[in-house]
Amino acid sequence: MKAIRIQNYKDTPTLQETPIPDIAHDQVLVRVQAAALNPLDQYVVAGAVAEYFPVSLPYIVASDFAGIVEHIGSSVTQWKVGDAVIGWNTPAAGGGLSRIGGSACSFLRRTSHRFAGV
Repeated sequence: MKAIRIQNYKDTPTLQETPIPDIAHDQVLVRVQAAALNPLDQYVVAGAVAEYFPVSLPYIVASDFAGIVEHIGSSVTQWKVGDAVIGWNTPAAGGGLSRIGGSACSFLRRTSHRFAGV
């Protein structure tokens, strides 16, 4: 899949090919249709908040996203494939600027809006 990520702190984020993430039993995989850059994202990329939000490098930028549930973990009951959702990951997890991102179910909310054409 395509994702915007960095290899090291202070890198310029670039579009790269990356594997689709694995999800835990209590997570969902969302096909991202829209993402937002939170002001905190610039500090995460710069490494300025690494003491508070250490990330695994390479790192997919952004934590705010919207899209469609594509896969669900084995213990997930509140979501189904095809649900339209908005969500966020912790700054350390990132993943918003990717075609497909994993998320903990507690960080998702349903939306009636579909992002067709985005």
